[in-house]
Amino acid sequence: MNRSMDPTIRRDCDSCPEPTKRPTGFWDGHDRRGNPIFGTVYRCDSVDCPLAQVKRAREAEEDERRSEAQFVNEVNGIDIAEVRRQRKAARCTLYEAAIVLGCSPAMYSKYETEHEPFPPHLVQKLLNHIKEIERNG
Repeated sequence: MNRSMDPTIRRDCDSCPEPTKRPTGFWDGHDRRGNPIFGTVYRCDSVDCPLAQVKRAREAEEDERRSEAQFVNEVNGIDIAEVRRQRKAARCTLYEAAIVLGCSPAMYSKYETEHEPFPPHLVQKLLNHIKEIERNG
């Protein structure tokens, strides 16, 4: 759940009697005064719930972005599963791969999970690094 979610919606979700509502996780953080706050993340199958509608819309957007990234990778001839296999076989960590490519580990993870298209020049840079690892044993 987005921590910036309207507290009213969170409160409504907490007290909602929806029979399909089930806990899926927990969140915590601090309020504006620095006091600890926490709560439960719920999921439900309600078609009327505004929070469930927002969540489903975000999931649909994410699915669309992922499909687009997969398409771009395919057009560019990038086989993400093979890149991941080679990286792991060379014992190159996700963190190390991110450093080599000059991006954050979160961004590298998005490339490797196809949430973002993997730029071909970065794939080549990573594969060159993997070859160097293999040469140096």
